[in-house]
Amino acid sequence: MIKNVVKSLVAVSTIVACGAAAASVVVYTDRSAWEAAVTGGVTENFNSFADGTVVTGATLFPSGITATASGTLDISSFAFSAIGQGNALRTFVNTTIVMPGSPVAFGFDYADLDLGGASIAFGTFSQALALTGDADSSVTSDDFAFFGVVATAADIPGGTFSFTSVLEGFVIDNLSFGSGTAVPEPGTVALLGLGLAGLGYARRRRHS
Repeated sequence: MIKNVVKSLVAVSTIVACGAAAASVVVYTDRSAWEAAVTGGVTENFNSFADGTVVTGATLFPSGITATASGTLDISSFAFSAIGQGNALRTFVNTTIVMPGSPVAFGFDYADLDLGGASIAFGTFSQALALTGDADSSVTSDDFAFFGVVATAADIPGGTFSFTSVLEGFVIDNLSFGSGTAVPEPGTVALLGLGLAGLGYARRRRHS
């Protein structure tokens, strides 16, 4: 009995190891939870350039990121300045951002994505960003949201991600990126727990 359980546990451990090594993107919508999973990083607040500055592929931000777009991309004091955080990056078109190095985690605050929506994509991953409130008339807490991921370097090839299908325009700020630990998928963790429980059961039977 014990031998069979040990074999099963070894099999489960192998599955978990393979699952952790495979591409696994964990999405966060709460910055504090994302920060707890990240062991270090850099944040770009977009305050090094004045409101209205046009951003091109030649624009290098202090954090080392660059940004290109299929149309106008600029620095804006809209929305984030109202809550004391200065400027942000504003886009109305498809936009690509390249982060230096090979980050396995990144996240950003965004605002005023209230009409049409946008999707974020990197590697084989693609997901629509949650809509926010409308910051045009007045700024309230529901005008802001957070999106972050912890993954593997293979998930974020070239440290690049992009926004697509931007129909109205929105702003992003506090773009943070760095190292972190990709959390195994819940099903994989449950499988490991089942194997450990089986081993415990076998031990109890041996001692009884």
